[in-house]
Amino acid sequence: MSEIQTSYEIYLGLGSNLGDRLDNLRTAIKHLGDHYIYPKLFSSVYETSPWGYADQPHFLNATISATTHLNPDEILTKIKLIESNMGRTKNDIRWRERLIDIDILLIQEHVVESMELQIPHIYLHERSFVLVPLAEISPDIIHPKIGLRIRSLRDLRPLLEKQSIVKISDRSWFIEN
Repeated sequence: MSEIQTSYEIYLGLGSNLGDRLDNLRTAIKHLGDHYIYPKLFSSVYETSPWGYADQPHFLNATISATTHLNPDEILTKIKLIESNMGRTKNDIRWRERLIDIDILLIQEHVVESMELQIPHIYLHERSFVLVPLAEISPDIIHPKIGLRIRSLRDLRPLLEKQSIVKISDRSWFIEN
């Protein structure tokens, strides 16, 4: 009989480029615990240029690690609920401005490929705005499909792209008052 895993380590990317961007990130994280996703580690916050569609405000981005007993589909459902409750609509155009965006980057060594969900995140290895903060909190995680550490994937990104990512707050940005 195989051992049943009761808790997963997951990695999430958060972004916001509308309203009070930092408060949007904090609010989303506060809601995660209400949905059985318990944050553990927080990256610094970075201001980044938009990806995919350039004519929009800059984003604030951060990554976190968290634990949960939820399966990948349940995690996705909870994240979509948090985004919706914060004002994100299903009609948001891909890669456009938004109050909050929460992406599942990795779930331990899991690989998920379905119409609704791809883990690791399909663009993880192409996005410096995710790789820089993720390497800050977990540089040695190995991308389960590519076989390289997150720090190596970060280091392979173009220098100008990495230089455009500006740290605006250290890892204490989420300390609750």
